[in-house]
Amino acid sequence: MRSEYRSIIEPLIAYLDKLEACQAGDVITVVMPQFLPSRWWHNILHNQTAFLIRLALLFRRGMVVTDVPYRLRD
Repeated sequence: MRSEYRSIIEPLIAYLDKLEACQAGDVITVVMPQFLPSRWWHNILHNQTAFLIRLALLFRRGMVVTDVPYRLRD
């Protein structure tokens, strides 16, 4: 069964498209948390969705993706 609430990337892209249409010529900044786990192998569990969002926005003109580091504790 497919849930319409499962994907965050498609609704985000749709929202950014609407925003871009309203703000033609402006630069849009997307602020993304970058989780910094205490163990390197914990990266497998974190940052996967953020990576896919960055990849989706990589070649879009007028879009800036800003990473904000957030250190996770054990």
